[in-house]
Amino acid sequence: MNAGNFIDLDEAEARGGSYGSRSRTNGPGTEEPARRPVKATPFVWVPPAALPQRRFLYGGHYVRRFISTTVAPGGVGKSSLGIVEALAIATGRDLLGVRPDEQTNVWLWNGEDPLDELQRRVTAAAVYCPTLKGEVG
Repeated sequence: MNAGNFIDLDEAEARGGSYGSRSRTNGPGTEEPARRPVKATPFVWVPPAALPQRRFLYGGHYVRRFISTTVAPGGVGKSSLGIVEALAIATGRDLLGVRPDEQTNVWLWNGEDPLDELQRRVTAAAVYCPTLKGEVG
């Protein structure tokens, strides 16, 4: 396999248009099973009217069936924003001037803060908006 995420298209074409189906070894006794091959396919034009519309959940940046993330420098409020947006979607309520398109379960994943800090922040949001206390859990 080539370095990084680059695929040698000539090699892929020579292998029938697929890539990544070989077994790998990292030494004796460490062979990994063959991966499902990635197959290069040509772009096929679809008339714009035939494309399915995205199903937005909140504003214009959370879309059903997509993973969304908020990226910004540290200390500008990403965690707080994510918590309140998650609470808005989970309760179906307008908490920041945006009414969720649907009320649904959310999974809030935070890769920076420990659980006790997240509990503090969610609790602080619920205290700030007392009607949320019984609606999340």
